Amino acid sequence: MLRLYQKTYFDLSVRHCHDKLREERAIELSYTWVKQALQGSGLVARRKKRGSHGRRRPRRSMPGMLLHIDGSKHRWFSDDRYFDLLVILNDATSETYYCEGRSPGLR
Repeated sequence: MLRLYQKTYFDLSVRHCHDKLREERAIELSYTWVKQALQGSGLVARRKKRGSHGRRRPRRSMPGMLLHIDGSKHRWFSDDRYFDLLVILNDATSETYYCEGRSPGLR
């Protein structure tokens, strides 16, 4: 597998290399195994640790201390209509304070 990566798949990411090994060579290794083998041999660099922006943080201890307000647009049904979902969620308890779905054309 390492020789195949060096000679044939050197310009692919680990994910694409894993896919090619499965599709073209019928090699049934897990993605994690392939990634660790490539990183351990020095053929692929390890990713850097997450910065503080993407790092998980502990939940707030008191209800109402932090509320998340989220709005997302999706095609909820099997047609071409989009609908907005608006949610206000408590960080401490995951309690939903407000939730509304609406069509963007009905403002």
